[in-house]
Amino acid sequence: MAAEKYFPFRSVSGDRKYSAEDWAAYFALFIGNGVFYSSADRLKVTASEGMKLKVGKGAGFIAGRMYMLEADTTITLDTADGALNRIDRIVLRCDYTNRIITLAVKKGSYSASPTAPELTRDADAYELALADVYVSAGIVTITAAKITDQRLNTSLCGIVTGLVEQADTQEIFNEFYAYLQEFKQTTQVDIEAWTQEQQQAYITWYTEQQQAFATWYNSHTTAWQQEFTTWFDDIQGMLEGDVAANLTNRVIRLEERATALENDKAERVLLDEDQVAAGEENPQGFSLVIKNGALCVRRVV
Repeated sequence: MAAEKYFPFRSVSGDRKYSAEDWAAYFALFIGNGVFYSSADRLKVTASEGMKLKVGKGAGFIAGRMYMLEADTTITLDTADGALNRIDRIVLRCDYTNRIITLAVKKGSYSASPTAPELTRDADAYELALADVYVSAGIVTITAAKITDQRLNTSLCGIVTGLVEQADTQEIFNEFYAYLQEFKQTTQVDIEAWTQEQQQAYITWYTEQQQAFATWYNSHTTAWQQEFTTWFDDIQGMLEGDVAANLTNRVIRLEERATALENDKAERVLLDEDQVAAGEENPQGFSLVIKNGALCVRRVV
């Protein structure tokens, strides 16, 4: 006949002694494994500073055994590798051998495409994953974007709800995670498309500016060359042959024009009325006459 267990009964002469394992098995019947989710920050892993993480105070339950973290605590991850990535898993570990439940960091393996370490769930220990942390190559500071909260993932952790079994949040977690991944991919595609569009717009604008400048420069250069050529041809005409003689001839012609202008000046003779009556004439054919106190020009025929 199979072994039967029953308790609690009052012990008589030690015939009803119960072990811790008995009580753990008893509580495990109606309290499932996971985190007591009295508020969203219970046993939540968040970024602190540098390679440090903060774990919020809270309580958990593993295989009929209780765990309590009475205040926020800090844990530190190992330094990142210079070339390869890894994923560290923050766990709540129930160690049957040492009879403790404690927070622990399961350091991941280095890889270009790393995966999180597997949880230990055997006769020696049972682990719940609180969060996975992506440690990129060369990183010196952990940011919120590197932390994946696993508390709602029932296959890795889950939420304690009370009697018999915890609520199955796996589907909710999967849907949210799928949405998040899709959103990230869509956003990344949109950003890449926008970036490429802006780059192409800049290239087009820059090319147009170059072409406009080249057109302006070429057209003005041609005009400047023509003006210079005309000016240079004029100067060259002056300087052809006997330079000194050409310049002397130009000076002589200018002097002759000046003399002619001096000789062509009309003589202006001022005559009064008596002189005009007497027949005095202006040899140039004109005379200035004072008549009634006014100065008049008179042509002598």
